[in-house]
Amino acid sequence: MHCDTRPFFTLSLFIRQDRLDIVTDTNVQGAPDLVVEVLSPSTQNRDLNVKARLYARFGIPEFWIIDPDAETLTVYRLTAEGYQVIGTFQTEDSVVNPLFPDLPLSIAEIFRA
Repeated sequence: MHCDTRPFFTLSLFIRQDRLDIVTDTNVQGAPDLVVEVLSPSTQNRDLNVKARLYARFGIPEFWIIDPDAETLTVYRLTAEGYQVIGTFQTEDSVVNPLFPDLPLSIAEIFRA
């Protein structure tokens, strides 16, 4: 994913095994399948607006926001209209994602790490 905006750092990204050919020794030559961001008061607007528009422009199918203050995970999926909220999950919830269906993710474990 190459863009003309200032560089920024992402907590995590996920690329399906059948698409690993986009990963090179120096960078990733294409859009990942999932990007995960951690909110902070100083980056919240950038993460929810600027980065989300950029990720949509590059066709990243799914975008997750972890909010450490609220202890929530919000899942966004890309549609023709942009990202739509699939759900906001709290510590008592688990998420099963179609990208890795055999790996349920406990929201509580995210915040214990």
